[in-house]
Amino acid sequence: MGWCFAESAKSSKTTNVSEEYRAPEGASTVVVPEGIKEISWQAFELCEDVVSVDIPKTVSRIPINPFTRLHKLSSITVAKGNRFYDSRDNCNAIINKREKELIAGCMNTVIPDSVEGIGEEAFRGCIELRTIIIPKSIISIGEDAFYSCSSLVHIRIPESVEWIAGNAFKWCTSLKKISVSKRNKVFDSRNDCNAIIQKKTNTLLCGCQETIIPDTVKIIGKKAFEGCAGLKTIAIPNSVIKIDSDAFKDCTGLTSIIIPDSVEEICESAFANCTSLTSISIPHSVQRIMRDAFAGCTSLISVDLHDFHGEIGQGAFRECTGLKSIILPSTVKSIGSALLMHCSSLTEVIIPKAVEMGHSLGLVHKNLEDFIFNENHTQLGFTMEENHNFIILTKV
Repeated sequence: MGWCFAESAKSSKTTNVSEEYRAPEGASTVVVPEGIKEISWQAFELCEDVVSVDIPKTVSRIPINPFTRLHKLSSITVAKGNRFYDSRDNCNAIINKREKELIAGCMNTVIPDSVEGIGEEAFRGCIELRTIIIPKSIISIGEDAFYSCSSLVHIRIPESVEWIAGNAFKWCTSLKKISVSKRNKVFDSRNDCNAIIQKKTNTLLCGCQETIIPDTVKIIGKKAFEGCAGLKTIAIPNSVIKIDSDAFKDCTGLTSIIIPDSVEEICESAFANCTSLTSISIPHSVQRIMRDAFAGCTSLISVDLHDFHGEIGQGAFRECTGLKSIILPSTVKSIGSALLMHCSSLTEVIIPKAVEMGHSLGLVHKNLEDFIFNENHTQLGFTMEENHNFIILTKV
């Protein structure tokens, strides 16, 4: 059994610790007691005002950054003599000695030039982090490494970096400038595009509100712009063939986007929750609109599918509450279930008779076939007409 001490300018608190360490609620300065061996991600969940943390030499396991809720954290110290972790060079961070990886940082962190990796969620939630220098020793930048660093304006990737998670800079809402060393063999920011591009695949991995997508990019990668609320509009060049999962998800300021006729795939949740997007036109080149691709686009009024001849996935337009009409052309091959779920403003839906369909459009709480053949379908809120090729549903 160990004891936990938290020191504050106003008070000193002592908390009994049994199996798992918990920092005391309301503490501003935390000194983790000697004897504690593990600090979990939940350790500081009740003390968001912490500004300083001291880690003892007995700690041997920190599975993931435990400080992601500590937005005011400015000082991190690991006791000398700890065999597994250190805060070398007064760096204000926790470094995993064996992996040479920075696993937890704060607003005042200076990354030592002996570190080779920035770990998963290392700076997550550091909303006061305004600038960071990534040294030439860094080889990898992990998942969500800078997630929600909302004050970070500029990031520069040195020549040494060989791997970057696609969502490493997700929700960095103030990020305006991204550059990559010209000596980097794996990534570049060609044409001063303010983005990180993987050279081998021509995949744009990370963008920001000032990104200009070069006409050599083939893929807009997973989560490339996710959470980029300051992005208002962006031109996708004719070189792009794929818009990957979550690429523009939660770009709440995005008002317009033109998808060129080179694009073949719009992947899962690619534009989900783009709540300012008002219209979209799908070109004939697109073969698949995947699950939830435009889900939650609440300002979307117009969807032009007249050239589309591919497959539409489950829930692709669900919760588009501003959508009033949708016309699916006879060239559509299949549509997934819940396609129009919670599209509460719809007054007209036109569906090809021959289309392969999921079990429910989400318009009504019935199978569409049951709806079509139900003599009382007007009670469900729509009237139905048929012609040779289409079923036309109209709001009563």
